[in-house]
Amino acid sequence: MESTVSGVPQQQKKRPEGHYEGVAFLRFLPLGAQFVVCVLLVIFLQGAYTYAQELLFSVEKFPHRWYATVWQGGLYSLFAYTMRRSSGDRGRRGPFRDYVVLSSVVFMGRFMGVASLHYIDFTTRVLFQSSKLIPTMLVGLLYLKKSYTAGEYTAVFMLVTGLSLFSLGDASVSTSFNVLGVVLAGGDAFSDALKSSIQEHLMSSHSASTLEVALYSNLSGCLCAIPILIFTGELAAVYETFSLRAHIALIAMYLIGYLASLSVLYVLKLSDALISAMVTCFRKFMSIVFSFFIFSKVATINHVVGGVLCFVGIAVQIWIKQRNRQARLFAKQKY
Repeated sequence: MESTVSGVPQQQKKRPEGHYEGVAFLRFLPLGAQFVVCVLLVIFLQGAYTYAQELLFSVEKFPHRWYATVWQGGLYSLFAYTMRRSSGDRGRRGPFRDYVVLSSVVFMGRFMGVASLHYIDFTTRVLFQSSKLIPTMLVGLLYLKKSYTAGEYTAVFMLVTGLSLFSLGDASVSTSFNVLGVVLAGGDAFSDALKSSIQEHLMSSHSASTLEVALYSNLSGCLCAIPILIFTGELAAVYETFSLRAHIALIAMYLIGYLASLSVLYVLKLSDALISAMVTCFRKFMSIVFSFFIFSKVATINHVVGGVLCFVGIAVQIWIKQRNRQARLFAKQKY
């Protein structure tokens, strides 16, 4: 059974002693108000983060992909460790093997996401990130042998068609477009789908805090990525062309990105995966709109139709999830 606080579902689970259900730094607010604050933080911080990413990787063409990925993981680990120490969060509740898997998924996704920006437009990448349903259903069909409803196949058809049209629009106006960017963005979306599932499992099944998940998922992956950075020769190349301005931009961007990621985890903690997905979807929609206005991009009919199809497909997916969730709750109440 679930109870709700200001319309936000809360799981009634046995928590470890001293565990606080809400967001520690907002404990002076009721849970419903905490949820609203976290949603606003997600929209603002993610918008700022996506703007900074597009400026650095798409406009300025920062070339060092593994280096940027290691910096992101290292800074995220440092931020999470500092916040854990200040909040009194101690120990590790989640299994170490789960964090190894999570960190590997996170870092490969980040690398492919950064790399894709050298070949496709940022808005195309955002749409691919919004299409986690496609890799989720592929894994379910091929590996888990799951069956899906007509509505879910309809949502996937809309997403695939929308992504194809949007990519064609990108190809028609961008001189740097390359199909490799579509492949990399697809890999990033697949990694993002796996990441969300593992994070939700750690917080719901093992009562892991948001700061714990942020720390361990970034730290182990960062340590594993450093040898790759050295082996590929990218570390030497970075310091041959050292730029203080680029490093300051990286630090500022990833500080904003970390706070944005933490806000998403807080929304997930205060609600569930469905509400979190809706908030994230709205944030990505606004990111695409702002990107076209801020960077004065040319919008073709393929961009418009493709974008509409993608977000209609996402809306169908969210509606199906909500309907299935209500059916499960009804079945539990019945028996």
